[in-house]
Amino acid sequence: MMRCARATVVLLVCGVLGVIGVSSAQAHNVLRSTDPADGSTVPVVPSQVTLTFDAAALALGTQLVITNPVGAVVSTEPAQLLDVNVTQPLSGDLPAGLYTVRWRVTSEDAHPIEGSFTFTAATSATPDSDAPATPSVAEPTTNSSETSVLPPAPVPATSGDVAVSDAQSSRGAIGAGPLLAMGGGLLLVGIISAVLLWRRRPPAPPAE
Repeated sequence: MMRCARATVVLLVCGVLGVIGVSSAQAHNVLRSTDPADGSTVPVVPSQVTLTFDAAALALGTQLVITNPVGAVVSTEPAQLLDVNVTQPLSGDLPAGLYTVRWRVTSEDAHPIEGSFTFTAATSATPDSDAPATPSVAEPTTNSSETSVLPPAPVPATSGDVAVSDAQSSRGAIGAGPLLAMGGGLLLVGIISAVLLWRRRPPAPPAE
């Protein structure tokens, strides 16, 4: 009986450990495929790189670092997680050549897994590189003297304008002459009146 009980306990412990081991193995994520594929050559630099796993990854701790042929990082935007796919957009300088992808994702049990792969692009991803060039329209140049703020140029006077101006000035001179004469006469009359009044003033009484 004791041997039977011990055997039963050992079997139960082994079964529990086996279930725990299977659950832990199933919780760890496994990379199934990549787009572009590892070691492949694509016609042009893709706009994004996609990793497909056997289970969904956690956003915390998930990161893809992609470098271009000269070693510059072209994965500055955050990775996008959708179902079992992790997608990393590319941006910046994307010339033709060898690209390296280093990835790290977090499994559902919070266990991180990581790896790397490479692909080659035959053509750079220059936007609209094949589009025909649009002819440029030359803009009219503006002379600085035309745009500067200057006082209006004087309009040359015609003979009629000169005659009118001379007539107005002569009328003004003629009109000012009588006014000056009248003012001088009034001043002279005032002086004479003052002198006569001063002479007619009665003498002061003698002091006692």
